[in-house]
Amino acid sequence: MKTISLKKVAVVAVASLGFGLLSVVPAQAAVTPVALYVTSASGSDYEDAVGTIWVDATGGASEDLIAGTNTTFAAADVGKAIYQADGTYICTIGSVASATSANCYDNVASDLGSTGARVAFAIGNKSVSGNRTANPVLASTQISGLTVTAGKKVNLVVTSTSGNQQNASKLRVAVNNVGTLATGLDATADALTNAVNFTAPSVAGTYAMTITYSEGGSDFTDFATPNAAAISFTLTVTADSAFSADVSTVYLNDDGAESNTNTTAATTALGASGVSTVDTLGAVIWFNAKKANGTTYSGGTFYAYMTGPGKLDIDGTTYIRSESIANTGQHYVKVAGDGTTGVGTVVMYMILADGVTRVNLPSRTVSFYGSVAKLEATVVQGIATAGVANGACGGLTDCTYATLAEKPAVLIKATDANGVLVPGLTITGTTADGTVIASSAVSEGTGATDYNGRGYYNGSVTGGSITGKSANVTYSTTLSTGVVISSNAVSFANAGTPRTVTWAIDKTSYEPGAQILITVTAKDANGNAAADGTYANLFEGATTASGSITGSTPAASVELVGGKKEYKAFAPGTGGSYTITNTTGTSTGASAGAVLTGTVVVNNPNAALLTQIDALNAKIVALNALIAKIMKRLGVK
Repeated sequence: MKTISLKKVAVVAVASLGFGLLSVVPAQAAVTPVALYVTSASGSDYEDAVGTIWVDATGGASEDLIAGTNTTFAAADVGKAIYQADGTYICTIGSVASATSANCYDNVASDLGSTGARVAFAIGNKSVSGNRTANPVLASTQISGLTVTAGKKVNLVVTSTSGNQQNASKLRVAVNNVGTLATGLDATADALTNAVNFTAPSVAGTYAMTITYSEGGSDFTDFATPNAAAISFTLTVTADSAFSADVSTVYLNDDGAESNTNTTAATTALGASGVSTVDTLGAVIWFNAKKANGTTYSGGTFYAYMTGPGKLDIDGTTYIRSESIANTGQHYVKVAGDGTTGVGTVVMYMILADGVTRVNLPSRTVSFYGSVAKLEATVVQGIATAGVANGACGGLTDCTYATLAEKPAVLIKATDANGVLVPGLTITGTTADGTVIASSAVSEGTGATDYNGRGYYNGSVTGGSITGKSANVTYSTTLSTGVVISSNAVSFANAGTPRTVTWAIDKTSYEPGAQILITVTAKDANGNAAADGTYANLFEGATTASGSITGSTPAASVELVGGKKEYKAFAPGTGGSYTITNTTGTSTGASAGAVLTGTVVVNNPNAALLTQIDALNAKIVALNALIAKIMKRLGVK
């Protein structure tokens, strides 16, 4: 457990210099500040809650705070503000004793609760150089201006050139010398530095500020006659970024965990399902409200309601049909069954902080299922391999279908009486003849990239000792009541690996550019269609084609289904006779080395034109003869 000891120890004042030097107070030069200036350690806004602080004592110089987990302190943290999770200022880090303990410039705010209370906290951010106006008159770290976002926390760290800001002194921030924005906490002890924390104005613009030091900080009237010259400081306030539905995220998971780690874009893509039993958790939606600039959006009201079956609850456990909650930046919507099956939709939207503007958020669906009523089996790879499991893709849980190796031998779809997919079943394959099909293993498609997803079950089949025959396999699951739900019977053949390979071309001749269908056929040693699978060296390499035959032709690796593989090539644009050639590879065993050839005849692209010209010439000759006869009869010479 990390420890932050935040003791009321040194007082280091924080104040800001305008554009000139501050006056000196000679009578108290050894004790009180000579000149004050704002340092670049000043900052604005704060991070999300990062841990907890243990309050050992409340008030007084002996106050100790011990921080919890999720943060480590370093020297660079000096000057950062510490806030409660709700944004309430606690104090400013004055020194870091170790990675787990730090001391504050100012006395810790007294409203942290009783002794022993654990308080969630956040760490402020120092400003970046682009948001500061450097003014190195009294010191290299001096600044005379700061740019902040409207409505955000601002922490100004003020230090003295020499002479301490005294114990119990305070700093005050005012705009144009009227209208106090904040009075800081009194210093823990005599020290060079202290801080003053406030909320930036809500309206964008440039604000001329005055930072005043009071030695007797508890007496506000002392500010009227300060003990050190006031600091002129410019605060530039920019408009806050607006809420963005596009930048915000609405993620979904159905593992029941209220966890940002478990609820991602990937789990959302998988969809969600849950049992329809009343008030049984089926899915969790994590809504993370963001502004257009990517920072957290808090404020306004978050709404969610159900259409279709299901109930929900926002950040709680009491399930109803609709609910709203004050938006604090992120929320978990838990979705549960209501006793009916079907697809329920969670509709969500925001009413922004203006109380009027509505912004719709992406909806999410949850499939609520009842008891399985139907198993439907479909063969994907129908010829098993003797002694080898076909279709064992992705451990049967993550079959992507990207290649044949990523497809199962059989796919089983499980649905309830209303056709809703039912996940989470244990399904067993039973073969009618173990000598033909020895076994079939089944697992649900729960992987992140499984092609079908939950409610679908991938199965592999292992061939038996007898090839050349087929056997039926039936798949079943047993309900808690003892009732067995069985699938339709599907048939698998059993065969050996390729031993003979042939190919065929679909036509005797082709027009220029026409599609050429090349069919590769592989058979086992007994003449049966070879077992389904990917054979890395069915051929020695790529097919050699004369001329400009393009498209797909057989290569070394071939995916066989049903003992065949088709390729689509395209004929050259020039008439003539062309050949394709390849040689069988090591995947065919002793048959390797057999040469396969094919002839592609392409018709002359000009042949039809020549025929048409000849026909036209014949017609012209006949026409000339007819004209001659007519002229003769008319006596025309």
